[in-house]
Amino acid sequence: MLILSLVLMSQSVLAAPSEKNTAQEISSNTIASQQRALQQSIQAYIHSQPKVYTGASKLLDYGYKDILFDKLKEFKKQHPEATETEINDYFIGLMREYNRNNPERALETGRATINSIGSWFYEYVEGQVELNSLEQELFDANPSKGFAALVAGDEAADWTQYKFGYNGHNDKTDAFRHAAWNIWIIGFTSDSFWAEVWTSAHELGAINQPQIEYEMDMHNNSIGRLYAFINDISEDSLVSETRNTIHDAYVSGSLWHIVNNSVQYFTGSSNDYVN
Repeated sequence: MLILSLVLMSQSVLAAPSEKNTAQEISSNTIASQQRALQQSIQAYIHSQPKVYTGASKLLDYGYKDILFDKLKEFKKQHPEATETEINDYFIGLMREYNRNNPERALETGRATINSIGSWFYEYVEGQVELNSLEQELFDANPSKGFAALVAGDEAADWTQYKFGYNGHNDKTDAFRHAAWNIWIIGFTSDSFWAEVWTSAHELGAINQPQIEYEMDMHNNSIGRLYAFINDISEDSLVSETRNTIHDAYVSGSLWHIVNNSVQYFTGSSNDYVN
């Protein structure tokens, strides 16, 4: 299923006429049909998991992001044969230990808004990440990969901020950020399907999002996954390889931005960067 979707996606990208800058409009009926199929795929994934960690998304204290990430990475390095269940069991233990509700790990409480660098995709309050209902279900089905998706979002927003000097909305930086998010998820999990279901759940649960923005985000997410596939990005990839893949996607001519209320292809350039 994954290989087929990637092949179809690559064909649609390569078949896009070079002289046509405006992307094809998608009917609301087609969007609704796609959304139903995505929701079914997400639920099928959740129900296929050997173990569900009910409430895991509420257990995460994102204030300990860095130490959780480092310890999880070290565990996977030391236990390369560990199953996903074993990895998730270990991560649940980490979340219980590194949590401000643990008297031995008290943290000063606070709030970071969605406009803060490194938290573009989510708001969080006193360490609690505000996920939509689909994201919560996915996180509870695979907490370690759910956490990786959150950290990948931070990496994408941070890298966008560094390369352009800001994180924009519906523009080229928005396209860059979404492609980067998907590439980083795969870089942290070696799992393109997880990148697809997680970022799709994020878009499906977006409140009051205009259809045109949904189309743009979903398209740019898919281009990120395509270039991760082309460049064989995985957990074994170097940071430089992952960042080069993000650049490849940006200059590919396959990403969309919104101009005059229409989604349009654009070709990014190194000259767009400030760093």
